[in-house]
Amino acid sequence: MTPSAWTPLELHSLRRSYITHLIEDGHDPLFAGLLAAARHALDALRAPTA
Repeated sequence: MTPSAWTPLELHSLRRSYITHLIEDGHDPLFAGLLAAARHALDALRAPTA
């Protein structure tokens, strides 16, 4: 892959990777889902309003 083909990582991509690793490491999928929802809610609160 050439550097011109790279795309920047987005917070969503990192969050999905983190949640996937939690589930793969044996954590309860419900816990991982609740954690993802809580993180999403916090991000929404921090987002600047237009």
